[in-house]
Parts: sequence; C-alpha cells; structure tokens
Amino acid sequence: MATLEIQQIPVLNDNFTYLAREPKGGLAREPKGGAVAVIDPALAAPVLERAWQLGWHITHILNTHHHGDHVGANLEIKAATGCTIVGPGHDPDRIPGMDI
Repeated sequence: MATLEIQQIPVLNDNFTYLAREPKGGLAREPKGGAVAVIDPALAAPVLERAWQLGWHITHILNTHHHGDHVGANLEIKAATGCTIVGPGHDPDRIPGMDI
C-alpha cells in the first residue's frame, strides 16, 4: 500500500502550506505519477519551487476556507500548473478560481 507523501512549507510569519502526493494516483501527469495537492497556499513561489525540486506536478489546490493566508496563491499556482481548485461548497464567491 502506498503512503501519502506530505511536505510542510513555512510561509508568511506564522503559517504553513502543505504539498500532499498520492504516489499511486490515477491522475499522473509527471514521471513519478500520482496526484499532488497544495493545501491552503498563501504564497506561490515557495510552493512551486518545492514541487519543482521534488519533481511533483501540482494537480489540485485544496482550500479549507477563504482567508487570504489560505487562498492568496490560488490563481498564480493555477496559471502555472493548470490545476483544479477545490473549496467548501458554501464559499465559491470568496475562493479565487474555485472549480469544485
């Protein structure tokens, strides 16, 4: 059984963004395979850099809520990767770029 791989990325002064990769996912878009989600991205540069270093292709952004320190990099990451943005159903107007 494959183990979910998680990378914690410090952002801003007091926050974290996470990269989570399912190694055996069916949405493989890169050589290592597997879906890769960014969770609550405040800043794009450190997230994109870490994903690039790992050879992971971001397929999704998962937003837990609409605050700027959780959605601030949605549009920039989506533009760079073509990923799908997922957020709470009650908040589509406040989550930039939300697809699902």
